[in-house]
Amino acid sequence: MPEASGPVHSRGLPDNTDAQNEETFLNAFEITGHPECQFTPEDIIPFVDPQSANYILCESVLARFQNIPAVSTSLYNAYLEACSSKATTREDTCKYTNMLVADLQYKGFPINKYSYCTSCGMEDPVSSELTKPRVIVAISMSNDTVAMNPKVILHKIVQQAIEGMENVEVTLVTYGANDEFYPPYIRTINGRVSTTDLSDLETSISQMQFTGPSYDSSSTVSALEFIAENFHDCHKGVATSVVIVAPETMKQSMAGLLPGNLVLRITGELTQVNMISMLSNQLCTGFGLDVFSHTTGQCYLPSQVSNTVGDIVQHLSGNIGRSTLCSCMYAYPSEAALLTTCRFI
Repeated sequence: MPEASGPVHSRGLPDNTDAQNEETFLNAFEITGHPECQFTPEDIIPFVDPQSANYILCESVLARFQNIPAVSTSLYNAYLEACSSKATTREDTCKYTNMLVADLQYKGFPINKYSYCTSCGMEDPVSSELTKPRVIVAISMSNDTVAMNPKVILHKIVQQAIEGMENVEVTLVTYGANDEFYPPYIRTINGRVSTTDLSDLETSISQMQFTGPSYDSSSTVSALEFIAENFHDCHKGVATSVVIVAPETMKQSMAGLLPGNLVLRITGELTQVNMISMLSNQLCTGFGLDVFSHTTGQCYLPSQVSNTVGDIVQHLSGNIGRSTLCSCMYAYPSEAALLTTCRFI
């Protein structure tokens, strides 16, 4: 979200009219509706001299956005002058360029952050100590999942994980539901992405409805890709284990569907992946589902929830306190996907 600025040469609104002031202009382009993202007259920043060092710095880093059709002249000028009023170093400008990149990526425009605006070690490796354990539970909301008695499984997972490890945070990712909720989503818990509160987690699980269409293994592949893309924080000291709850069977499995670089993206984060399904670990291995074995995880049956959580807690406990060295790069120049490579030191 850009900060308001001084005079803007054109304040074209989405309805093709002109805004009377910066406050109206910037609020018109704000899409979240959150009060903290709304501008008030107190937010307006005085005009910055175009000859100032700050202005010249911001102009140079924002130049790459100037000819992008999705960035109007008005929006570009708003970012430029907001940046100029605050940023004094190249790193300071990241606040503004990262916001523009995020907005463009949301609109489907392929563009990446500047390398110096990433924290995962794109320019220089980053060392850290793993201090924060996290369990990500990904759940297929297909009506086929009902046969697994999923709510019982999920209640056991979160209860045993929180009781088995101090300060472990749990994140819920749902996918395979109806219509627009078919793609993977982070299921917020009391407005939070993750929590250590067992009561809040159990409330969220009790409200789940498994009414999605028939299960398709490609939806679980999408969920794994979503997790690989959205959880890049090993370099910030987070140790992660994933457990998938999905009705995988011999006839409907991920065999042959996993992208070649997905395992690399997951193992690079030192993330462990497990699955509770209708496939035993022997069958998973036989199908060549190496995303589990290569991450030190495995497949479990619904009757093996306690074993699943026990192995997860053991894995996380073994990693907490260890030091890592991470570096990263964009997996593809035209995409936002980051490929992180972390190792223990």
